[in-house]
Amino acid sequence: MNLYRVDGIRHQTVAFGATPEEAVAQALASGEVGDWESPEAVPVPLPERYTLRPARQTVELLRAAMEEGWTTLRPRLAGLTDDEFFWEPTPGCWTLHLAEDGRWVEDYADPAPDPPPFTTLAWRVIHVAACKLMYYEYAFGPGHLTWDELVLPHSVADGTAWLEEHHARLRVALDGWMA
Repeated sequence: MNLYRVDGIRHQTVAFGATPEEAVAQALASGEVGDWESPEAVPVPLPERYTLRPARQTVELLRAAMEEGWTTLRPRLAGLTDDEFFWEPTPGCWTLHLAEDGRWVEDYADPAPDPPPFTTLAWRVIHVAACKLMYYEYAFGPGHLTWDELVLPHSVADGTAWLEEHHARLRVALDGWMA
């Protein structure tokens, strides 16, 4: 992550990005209006050995919230069967299903219906695991993975393992910010 000064918009601003183009996109997404035809991001040099990092308190708060949710969720998955995982308590539940192309997919709509449909445990566990994977991908990884590229597990054992894997990866990355 780099720091850039973005010129060519109404108010000179700073933005973070891996590239100058990302910094310009971030500045424009904030609602800034361009005074010139092409905004430009100029790197802001940082002191030697200086690393841009979030505030320790912010990381601690995020990690605590994540762990609180984890300690509530994980024990509830112990002993869960595949029948319970896929149980649909009401008609029209969102769940996981085998698509025509042979991939497992989760039901989803954007925008979500109002009221949103009830979801199976399979949908919820896989959705939380996929979100953890995507949080890691875009906060600590290369930021290229898309939802359509995910290979979703479709059993309670594999889904739980997938959830544990992505939770652990995100935890390790957050711990790295604390060091």
